[in-house]
Amino acid sequence: MIGKVWSDDGDTMAPHRVVDAHDQGWYLCGDGLYDADYGFKRGLEPLPYDQLAEQRSPLRPVLPVTDEDEAAIIAALTEAGPKAAGSVVVALYSAFRAQAEAHRPDSRLLAGREGSWESDGLPTLAWEIGSRVAEKPSRFHEPAAALIANLIDRWTTDPDRYTEVAETLAFIFGRVADAAGGWDKVADRYLQPGGRWAQNGAAQLYGYLMSTAATLDTSRL
Repeated sequence: MIGKVWSDDGDTMAPHRVVDAHDQGWYLCGDGLYDADYGFKRGLEPLPYDQLAEQRSPLRPVLPVTDEDEAAIIAALTEAGPKAAGSVVVALYSAFRAQAEAHRPDSRLLAGREGSWESDGLPTLAWEIGSRVAEKPSRFHEPAAALIANLIDRWTTDPDRYTEVAETLAFIFGRVADAAGGWDKVADRYLQPGGRWAQNGAAQLYGYLMSTAATLDTSRL
């Protein structure tokens, strides 16, 4: 899950990570400055918080998922059963498709921790796996997928806070998978190890969704 949210900065408390008005993520460095995710590629220099706020406000602190949202996802995925994995990846596809249709960059969905391996893999999972599963309603639980897609939209557009998407979903899914008894109980037969395990993207989806699960089987990676 997301680590420490607030960092002690002398006599004040500063948010550990923020997302600016351009859906760009920034993180607090040891020198008290904020570095931008991929700032070296985007020509963004480290800035103290006051200058960052002056130049790129409004700034939203990246905060952990609320207890209410976490409980709602757990309940929905538990209800989904073996369609849980399909439901998450369809929700991701819905979220990325909505960004594309609105001509917004993917960074809005990744800004909470852009550059992490979890975030880096989301577009591929959404477009290459989620799009295929979305064409087969029997492979996902529509209410669960809709709930998660709506939460992702709220997490990334709330004017007062930002909830990181990639790591948060993996953490919650891992809890559901462990409670159910492992991947075999939360993914359909098309996402189980087999002849096309790697070719159809199931191995990548497994590695992401089960990354924090106690029932993770590393021999499948």
